Amino acid sequence: MDREEYTQICQSMLLRTLASIIAGTLSSILAAQQNIDIGILPTFSLVTVFFFCTGIKFFPASGAWMNLRFRNFRRLKSGLPSLSNRDAPAERFLDDFRRG
Repeated sequence: MDREEYTQICQSMLLRTLASIIAGTLSSILAAQQNIDIGILPTFSLVTVFFFCTGIKFFPASGAWMNLRFRNFRRLKSGLPSLSNRDAPAERFLDDFRRG
């Protein structure tokens, strides 16, 4: 992973988070103005979580923040040793797949 890809992932995650917070805030304000008695805090939290989960469709690069390449880049940047890279599936899974 290079620095440009790392920056793109971080920006995508930031935009995804901001979009979900803005959607939660706007829906809470709209619900309060229309006298919907669910409550501001539950409305904000539910809408924010919903938009954060579905936001990966609009910000696909933000889904890569949990992969091993991203974590190793962060570890190397911090001066820690990289984790073992096991991208290939274990042989026992391949045997089951080949058997059908």
